[in-house]
Amino acid sequence: MVNYTNRVMTAWDMRSLGRTAKSELKSNYSMNVQVICDQNKRVIYFFAGMPGSCHDLTCLMRSSLWGRLGSAQLFLNGQYLLGDNGYIPLDRLVCSYKRTAGDMDKVDFNTCVAHARVGNEHCIGILKAR
Repeated sequence: MVNYTNRVMTAWDMRSLGRTAKSELKSNYSMNVQVICDQNKRVIYFFAGMPGSCHDLTCLMRSSLWGRLGSAQLFLNGQYLLGDNGYIPLDRLVCSYKRTAGDMDKVDFNTCVAHARVGNEHCIGILKAR
């Protein structure tokens, strides 16, 4: 499953990482972090370092995962990454529909994707110590 989280870091933490920090509306500094975990909430891929203001897809495209998304080494038959609607659908990346416009098939599909992503959201909550 794919998801992202903006981990709020202090300015000191950002300087210690040697990264440029981007202040949010609440004057907190954040970093966009790409997290992939399995159904058992084990993190199997982690990419960090982009400012919190970066779009999810931009962070994915700049990660090492981007060039390997279509690789047979990364996925077995029937395996896919699940993403929210901040991503674009690809061969191995399944995303929810942005606009359902009352189409019940799309609504049902989005519900199934959302239910499947709950484990990922829990994993990110654990990482954030929430």
